[in-house]
Amino acid sequence: MEYEQKTLTCVQCGEHFPFSVSGQKFFEQMRFTPPKRCVRCRRSRAEGKTEFAEVKCTECGNNFAPRFTPRPGLPVFCRDCVQKQRRASCAA
Repeated sequence: MEYEQKTLTCVQCGEHFPFSVSGQKFFEQMRFTPPKRCVRCRRSRAEGKTEFAEVKCTECGNNFAPRFTPRPGLPVFCRDCVQKQRRASCAA
């Protein structure tokens, strides 16, 4: 099998990262699937530190970093707005 340098996209941060020929050979030899995360995200994940991109709350407009990846086209609410919605639904 012929190998050539590849560029992959990190599923966590969206950055492009290189997948070298030697890396591909190693992954194949070890029967690993190709990496899905860049080195920085793999390292932060191993250390238990996950970086989350900031988004704007649909309700109040404040920037915050949700602990999930928001889906395009769906509203995203900060903690304060979620709590306000919960209090309002409990009062009803």
